[in-house]
Amino acid sequence: MATTNPVPRVHVAAPWLRTLFLGAIICGLVGPALPLIVYVPFMAIRQASAGNTLTTLAALPIAWVFAVIPMGPGGCVFGALGASWIRFRSRSLHASRRLLLESALLGTALGGAVPLSALVWGWGPRENVLSVVPAGAASGLVCAFLVVRALRKRDLLF
Repeated sequence: MATTNPVPRVHVAAPWLRTLFLGAIICGLVGPALPLIVYVPFMAIRQASAGNTLTTLAALPIAWVFAVIPMGPGGCVFGALGASWIRFRSRSLHASRRLLLESALLGTALGGAVPLSALVWGWGPRENVLSVVPAGAASGLVCAFLVVRALRKRDLLF
């Protein structure tokens, strides 16, 4: 009597899908929070009283929700594209430094494009959105390093 393997075979596309979802989650949810993590405590320190400082720090989760609403969809799309490109390039790049450099450049460019994608969907006036592009680029840089680390940890790089 032949035994069958009860463990189902993993589909070939599963690593690519996992890469896409991982990049989308990191860049769509964590990416908008990164500038807030720097900006809100800085503004809280500048407050005159301890009560105002605590009120400002308590607003961080609410500010994160309002940052995810306009920047999250663009972060998800560009994060998924960036993560798939990082996985694709990891096949031909054996040097870890070169992969990190290319990921940093790609993350900075895509992170700067996230606020511009909010203009396409009509989120706010052009001047306000363009003032956030440097923060988006810095957030994209950090997200790129987080995505590379997450992909390495889950053995999704070649």
